Amino acid sequence: MSFDFGSSNAFDKKTIIVVILVGLGFFGWQKYLESKYPSYYQPKTNQAQDPALGAQAVQPPTPPGGQPALSNTDQGLKSNLALSGGDRLLPQSAELFDINTQSWSAKLSSVGMGLTQIKSHTINDRSGQKVNFISDELVFALYEFKSVQPMSFIVQKVSELSFIGTTTLLDGTKIIRQMDFDSSTGAFKSVVRIENKGPQFTGFFINIDKKFKESTGSSFLVPNLDIQEFVISNADETDYVVAKVDTNQSMARAKLLALSTQYFTLAIIDQSQLAPEASIKLENGYLKSFINYNFPNTGNIQSVTQKGFIGSKSFELLNNADAEFVKVVNFGFFSSIGHVLLKLLKFIQNYASNWGLSIIILTFLVRLLVAPFNIMSYKSMKRMQKIQPLLQAAREKYKEDPMALNKETMSIMKNEKVNPLGGCLPMLLQMPIFFALYQVLGQSIELYQAPFFGWITDLSAKDPFYVLPALMGVTMFVQQKLTPTTMDPQQAKILQWMPIVFTLFTLSLPSGLTLYIFISTLFGVLQQQFFMHEKHAS
Repeated sequence: MSFDFGSSNAFDKKTIIVVILVGLGFFGWQKYLESKYPSYYQPKTNQAQDPALGAQAVQPPTPPGGQPALSNTDQGLKSNLALSGGDRLLPQSAELFDINTQSWSAKLSSVGMGLTQIKSHTINDRSGQKVNFISDELVFALYEFKSVQPMSFIVQKVSELSFIGTTTLLDGTKIIRQMDFDSSTGAFKSVVRIENKGPQFTGFFINIDKKFKESTGSSFLVPNLDIQEFVISNADETDYVVAKVDTNQSMARAKLLALSTQYFTLAIIDQSQLAPEASIKLENGYLKSFINYNFPNTGNIQSVTQKGFIGSKSFELLNNADAEFVKVVNFGFFSSIGHVLLKLLKFIQNYASNWGLSIIILTFLVRLLVAPFNIMSYKSMKRMQKIQPLLQAAREKYKEDPMALNKETMSIMKNEKVNPLGGCLPMLLQMPIFFALYQVLGQSIELYQAPFFGWITDLSAKDPFYVLPALMGVTMFVQQKLTPTTMDPQQAKILQWMPIVFTLFTLSLPSGLTLYIFISTLFGVLQQQFFMHEKHAS
């Protein structure tokens, strides 16, 4: 097999100048983005590199239709909740109760009946330690609208996974909260009952907060999946809001509120008749999300029910807890394709028992799916090969007249019934699969730290030795040499750099996705060689 670049040098002065200009353009555009969005692109102080949910802080929201919540200064609070470095810590007087589910352990505090010290039983981070969802701070705590403090409960332990707390507010309002935990799913049910509602009680809110960690290492070429994301949803829409410095949003009549990282989530869904509002914002270095229950002056609503979830964004766990929780999984624009791909991968995995092998089998199935279009493409390529002498003659004849050359080229293709875009169709059909698979491999907890073989110990992380990107680049180069083109020789020379560009592109991709691209390209070369043979292309 010979790959002749032609009589002129592929790396002549003009080609090198064009490549340098393109590179400078990419570099300049990146610098422009970094200057326009400095908080998104500039490196930050070291944060935990694993997808744990970090430290928490709470600030009360403005209640819907009510008065703004009072600040620490207004209340003169100095001791009940100590402030240290922006983290709101538990008071030493808080009573703590141990909770152990099959997937995580935590402590339930008498302060707000919130959860703290939540740690996974089953999942290690990339340093080999058990994932900490939060450390010493509170989530899912109960707050009165007009207080910056969580309500202080007297808690009774009913069973190992069931607790009832009671508190009485200054105006005589009695709040009873019961929390029941499901060991198998890691979900819990919270029922808040209001008795003897006083004149000053206007409602309460429940928080899901964490310290803001800006993403690092992202670029306009490769989106970064290691992000923090709010999810708020009602019956009509679901908003996925990537946490940034200007995040500030609310949704009336919210059904679901969640705060997620790449692989894990803290979420709560409303099951009451009160139609709460959800609000999210970034303030003072903290991501703050609230589900707000505003009680009317009149009405008979005396209890509010929620379901909460803590753990990985596993479809099985989320769906078993409540189908509404599945909305926290976001595979982007091609989400529907992503869901199908993940289900298919899991089905294959049941028999393959290796996620890398499952990806290879999936690649084969995708190639079979687009095989009819590939055959059409190869036939078009074969015709393209036959008219190469005519095209070369036209280039020689009209080398001083580009418009006449284009006209003659189109005339030749029309007469020979050649579609210049025929070879692009299979690639276009695979692009949605590519983008969906990128999201699936980058966010599915099933593939988190899943090994393939040898040096590939985590299909959700990049290839540590860049072997797969190099193999993919070489294979793409071979495929490029086998594919006929109608481009001007100078344009074709520039296109010869594409394997290098794609190799650089895949350096930071999850190795599972690079494996898919490599196997797909390799399969395409073999398929092309088979169908481009004379007896198959007639």
